[in-house]
Amino acid sequence: MTNDTNDGSILEMTIDCFLDLLPGWSIDLLVSQGYPCIVAEFIDGRYIQLLGEPVGIVMLEVMSNLYGCDWVLSAENEDTLRRLGFSEPAEGPYPNWTFRSTDTPSLATLLNLTNRVIRSIFNLQLSDTVKVRFDHLRVPAGARLVDHLVRLRSYYQTNSSPRAMAEFEEFIEKLYLDIDEWREGGEM
Repeated sequence: MTNDTNDGSILEMTIDCFLDLLPGWSIDLLVSQGYPCIVAEFIDGRYIQLLGEPVGIVMLEVMSNLYGCDWVLSAENEDTLRRLGFSEPAEGPYPNWTFRSTDTPSLATLLNLTNRVIRSIFNLQLSDTVKVRFDHLRVPAGARLVDHLVRLRSYYQTNSSPRAMAEFEEFIEKLYLDIDEWREGGEM
């Protein structure tokens, strides 16, 4: 990032200011030697994030409805993201909508898409505030980014067989019953 931002620093600003500063920050992401990231969280709790990769890629992620967040995007919003060229969210390293920029022309497209997501899909106003966090993803030496992202996204579930899910539901139901019994003063 720019010299005046540190890992984990958070700035609060208007969306208008964020969009004005984003082109310069995006160039920093494109030419980065590490994995710098920018997370922009909006007043309604939705977010976008940008990740620079040392191979000259900038990835834009838009929060998705995956994992029970069905309030984030309407079906129409999802159709729009598809038409705009975003990759669909999926369990694993990329549970959000993603768009990758690999050069300066596609970076301009990424910036245009960021503006469009914020203003037309999230329906936010330029005067609304956004909290912008700057950080660096620390990928262990020899690790692949994809594998590291799976480990970071701790909610990723590798076993979703119907039997395993039914056993988990039974466990949770029993846990709730035990907690209710304990609250009533009984033995567990």
